Amino acid sequence: MAKDFNHPKVVESYDTHIRKLIPGYDLFHMQIQSILEIYIQSQQIASPRILVAGCGTGYELTYLTRLFPHATIVALDPSAQMIEYAQQRMSENGFQANLEWCMGDTQVLKGGDAAPHEKFDVVLSILVSHFIPMPAKQYFFQDLYDSLKSGGLCISVELAQLEQDMDQQVLRQMALHTGLAEAQADAMLNRLEDDFSLISIDQLKALYQDVGFQSVHRFAQVLQYYGSLGYK
Repeated sequence: MAKDFNHPKVVESYDTHIRKLIPGYDLFHMQIQSILEIYIQSQQIASPRILVAGCGTGYELTYLTRLFPHATIVALDPSAQMIEYAQQRMSENGFQANLEWCMGDTQVLKGGDAAPHEKFDVVLSILVSHFIPMPAKQYFFQDLYDSLKSGGLCISVELAQLEQDMDQQVLRQMALHTGLAEAQADAMLNRLEDDFSLISIDQLKALYQDVGFQSVHRFAQVLQYYGSLGYK
């Protein structure tokens, strides 16, 4: 059974557990922050519109609101528990004025009362798409592409398909180094097929291109975790 992101214990432990589970988690986010700063500055976007597709516990929101105080940020997540946790987190940090909350998947971006009324300069999808099976994965990226302004930027990070037998053991060993207990590391490997729907990095790039992105680049890799940039 896949992990239940509506379960209170999963939500409460997420920020601590994810850093043990994913090598280089904070480094990915440091790179994302730097990319966004340079991109928004170079495009001279005074008040950027940013979509966080799968906002989770709101970690990205904490640095987006700090870096871009004049931005409008839409936080989207299908989990009511995650939305509630992120809202509380942002409220405690005093960041609410430029945040819009939307519960659901990317289908809500297509229209209706809950849909944002303007397109976005930037879309973030961090550690989300690897949970989505095909063909829904392609629909997910199509929705992200369609929600962007012309020239807009999509940034995603996901776990790609493991390429060789040793990859699983290296992933386990890295997780031990970052703080997982042995039983947790073993459970992680055993749950890979249940929790994730993985494609190769080449398939991911092709998927980006198939939905319409004109320029696709890889900006980071730690083991089989990849960071990708797509420009509309």
